[in-house]
Amino acid sequence: MITETSFSDRYPRVELGQVVDFLDYRRRPITASDRIPGPYPYYGANGQQDSVADFIFEEPLILLAEDGGHFDHPDRGIAYPISGKTWVNNHAHVLRPRDGLDTRYLCRVLENYDVRPFVAGTTRSKLTKAGASRIIVPMAPLQEQRQIAAILDQADALRAQRRAALSLLEELGSRAFDLVVEEALSAEHDGLLRTRCAFVSERDLPLCMNTSTIRFKQALNSCRLEYLAAWIQSAEFRRQITRLVTGTAQQNFGPSHLKQIAITIPPLCQQERLSSHLSAISSLQATHRTALAELDALFASLQHRAFRGEL
Repeated sequence: MITETSFSDRYPRVELGQVVDFLDYRRRPITASDRIPGPYPYYGANGQQDSVADFIFEEPLILLAEDGGHFDHPDRGIAYPISGKTWVNNHAHVLRPRDGLDTRYLCRVLENYDVRPFVAGTTRSKLTKAGASRIIVPMAPLQEQRQIAAILDQADALRAQRRAALSLLEELGSRAFDLVVEEALSAEHDGLLRTRCAFVSERDLPLCMNTSTIRFKQALNSCRLEYLAAWIQSAEFRRQITRLVTGTAQQNFGPSHLKQIAITIPPLCQQERLSSHLSAISSLQATHRTALAELDALFASLQHRAFRGEL
């Protein structure tokens, strides 16, 4: 998280409104029902929301959340760059840096900035143009700005690679589960079962739960806990839940719904093979999460050092 105290006296400090042009007057929202699909990104406070058939901007710019942004959690990002032909709604400020201010550098200054001192509103936080204009920016020499941006871009690219690896591992885990079920169904094994979920209340264990939690366990020796856990996270499980709660007054899922869900149970040998695959994937995920946490800490350190002129 970046604050004004993150900046040293090595660089002059200026208010954002002095070094950027706000192009908010050109942005236009389009309701979801009125959007015509097309090739151009449609952006809001927290990134791309859709793709539409027309564009209103065609240049490198920075979007800074106006309302609906992660103001209480700036490490999640409140600003990001856009380029090319784009459309922006009215939930993000559109900033064009003036001469002497590098676009990528400014984005790195703003992306994790703690703007809460400049935010207005009680029920819904809003970073108005007046508030955003008062954000303090360290004005390093232009060449240093570009060097700082390049270093932070490289560090961020490593974080992106780790996140991509985690997404791929999650997809592989889902595919492994689907493959086991599909093989079992196509092979028509005698051991293949199609059963309903059984809700079991365990009163003999010390337990503290809120009303939003359902506790259950497998009722068949032919079903491994690891397989059951994978099934609960599967797309088929979600499809059945959606079908059961669709059309009800409240979209709540409870024990009565759980009992109606059908679970495909392959032979134990296939369940054990799946457990082995998922265990290996889980181990890799843990490794990548640890590495990603270290990269996040490194990136935060580089940010602070960069804006103090210590790189």
